[in-house]
Amino acid sequence: MTAEQPNFVEIEVSMNNIVRSSMELATNLGRMRNIPALDGSAQILAELRAIGQRLDRIESRLDAADYDNAVARFMNNSVAARTDNELIPLKTQNFPMTLVDIDRTNSVELNRLLESHGLPTAGTMAARKRQLKNYLGVTIAMKTRNIDSLRES
Repeated sequence: MTAEQPNFVEIEVSMNNIVRSSMELATNLGRMRNIPALDGSAQILAELRAIGQRLDRIESRLDAADYDNAVARFMNNSVAARTDNELIPLKTQNFPMTLVDIDRTNSVELNRLLESHGLPTAGTMAARKRQLKNYLGVTIAMKTRNIDSLRES
């Protein structure tokens, strides 16, 4: 009885398979750095920084708009003595030009104005108009003819 001998052809095939598999493994492991979460997160961090910068710019514009709106409200308070004076517009859309415009606004348009400024729409027409005027900074409003009659006195 003879001892079984190694099959060198099978060994060669197996070794070639191991080499090929090792090369494929090395190639694919090298490609792992192409996965954004595994490349040191550099790409993700760069995107997050860019988003942060955009948010900073938006915040600056909002801060400026808040300041501008505060100034407009102050100025609207000082022009409110006459209903035909133009209002200083807030940094928003759908802004009435004068107190007369607010006074002449119908219920549907008034509700649209209130909603566009994030204000509630409940209440009487007079209460809603007063609410809009207060929001715009108008706290004192006298009728034009009352002022004119005071001037004549």
